[in-house]
Amino acid sequence: MVSARWAAMGTENELVAPESARPIFSTIERYFRTAERRLSRFLPESDIGRLNQSHSWTPVSSLAFRLLWAADRWWRRTEGIFSPYVLPALLAAGYDRPFDALRSENRPAMRPSAGAPGRPKTPATGEAPGEVKPPAPPFPASEPRTRGGRLPAPGSFDPKAPPLRFDVRRRRIERRPDVAVDLGGIAKGWVGREVAFRLRRAGVRLGALSAGGDLVVWTDAAALPCPVDIAPPADCDGEPPPGRFGWRRGAAATSGAPRRGWTADGPKHHLIDPSTGRPAESDVLQATVLAADPVEAEALAKIPIVLGAKDGIAWLEAYARRDRRSGLVVLLTVDGRWHVRRFAPTPPAPNRRPPGDA
Repeated sequence: MVSARWAAMGTENELVAPESARPIFSTIERYFRTAERRLSRFLPESDIGRLNQSHSWTPVSSLAFRLLWAADRWWRRTEGIFSPYVLPALLAAGYDRPFDALRSENRPAMRPSAGAPGRPKTPATGEAPGEVKPPAPPFPASEPRTRGGRLPAPGSFDPKAPPLRFDVRRRRIERRPDVAVDLGGIAKGWVGREVAFRLRRAGVRLGALSAGGDLVVWTDAAALPCPVDIAPPADCDGEPPPGRFGWRRGAAATSGAPRRGWTADGPKHHLIDPSTGRPAESDVLQATVLAADPVEAEALAKIPIVLGAKDGIAWLEAYARRDRRSGLVVLLTVDGRWHVRRFAPTPPAPNRRPPGDA
């Protein structure tokens, strides 16, 4: 087996595959970089950047269209618990620039009207020489209305007032005036799924792709399961994480407040509770979901972070019965304990507990 590493989409990525796949590695790296250029909300010229600044129908790439369609579908399936429409809340919390810059600066968020103190301004623009001015907010300050009255708050779930409208024939999207998009981790899940599909189609029968807290694996029937270890947060002082899990084909996604935190007028993190518009405050520090699909795992990993351990597990169990899906969730709670639960269409027998269950 050989591996390749590169930085893209705000994280370190690693692909492990047989030696025969080496000629494809450069193509996969280019695909990641193309996805970053099209999907990053920090690039005004990206599909997401143009959509967030537009007030009419916006043509987008096939990649952005399909991913936004999938993200909106998961917003509906989770009744808004998972939401790609919390960018206003992220900006309000201070997440207005790439995370590496945010963490290194460790200071309050920049404001669009604020320049660097003590630096001279140019008469024409009012900006300091060499200063990169943050883009204006992609949503109006006024509260828009519909024929039936006011629109719902951006974080609330109301399928009758869709955040995005999709024109499949012309491959264009129109956003609701008060909505702005941040795809976050689901973009990595989507790209991981596409990479695995392309490699399998090229004859690569087994491999693993790691992108930050996400993992996509695929093997053939003769290969051993891929080992999946759950890594705790760097400053975790509680119980050791549960044992290794074997995964033949599927994905693992990890979400957690300690993974992307910063200080801006107090501790903040990037996982927004859509019902409050503020960083989630549940008893779950970190959630890992193992599922068949990378996009599914990404969306589901947000559920316990927002709802908490008890309600999050209950939601996943109800989802498994309703949609006939299976998977595994591993939670680290604020008391330092780990919790492992399987969710499946049919609940496990009462006398059998998942390995590592607390």
